[in-house]
Amino acid sequence: MSSSLFWQAVDGVLGEGFARISLAHESAERLSEVFEYARAFFRGQDTEKRKNTLPEGLGYRPMGIEYSQSPKRPDHIESFSASARTPGAYTSSLSVSARRLYHHMMKAIDVLEAIAETLAARG
Repeated sequence: MSSSLFWQAVDGVLGEGFARISLAHESAERLSEVFEYARAFFRGQDTEKRKNTLPEGLGYRPMGIEYSQSPKRPDHIESFSASARTPGAYTSSLSVSARRLYHHMMKAIDVLEAIAETLAARG
């Protein structure tokens, strides 16, 4: 990422709350696959999604428990987490759709890590 593109990204985050970052085709494809498998997973039944909760905060987390600091203001976002520190750990217990999502998230970690490292190193 060039210096001017970096500062445009920073200005975007600070001013608008987000930034658009251009990616190489292969990197963009990896992230697109994550979204494809995430859509399939999150469209599933709640009872099925809940079976994919993993130790160490990985896997599925239902609404209300991740970012809420008060029962009066529950978190309205459900999420699914993977970690480079535990690649493949616990995945045998996941459903097929969760396992596919986890696998594609692991493939995309290096793309996201490179973006985060670039922004952190220049910030």
